[in-house]
Amino acid sequence: MLLREPQSGKVISFPINHAEASSIIFGAEGIRGPQPGIHDAFIQFFVKHGYKADYVYIWGDGDTHFYGYLKYHARFVSHRLEMNPADAISLAIRFKVPIMVDENLLAHMPDSDTKERETGFSFQQVLVFDHPPVSWVS
Repeated sequence: MLLREPQSGKVISFPINHAEASSIIFGAEGIRGPQPGIHDAFIQFFVKHGYKADYVYIWGDGDTHFYGYLKYHARFVSHRLEMNPADAISLAIRFKVPIMVDENLLAHMPDSDTKERETGFSFQQVLVFDHPPVSWVS
């Protein structure tokens, strides 16, 4: 998974498996199966019980450990649900909420030009989603 911050060009990359990638693509494309997948069922649960998603947050060491959580609220109480970053991103896409990335994680990441040289492909070849932009927070 690659996330690119639009202003600085910094790139966060972390591994995801094919099922996680499929879930992210299905959410971005609005593809629904005959039965709701777990992320879609999660959305239905949230809506039915009056929860509102605020954003997802990604952090980690920038090397091998990446984490995520969903920040949400119900009435006047805020909650945080920890999950792996791929699931957090899949939910952000479905909820249409921002993806926030820890500033310390960003500091360990190269810009997109460096990442393109390292990987051998350009960001024009990467699937780009038209969703709220990735934001960097301290």
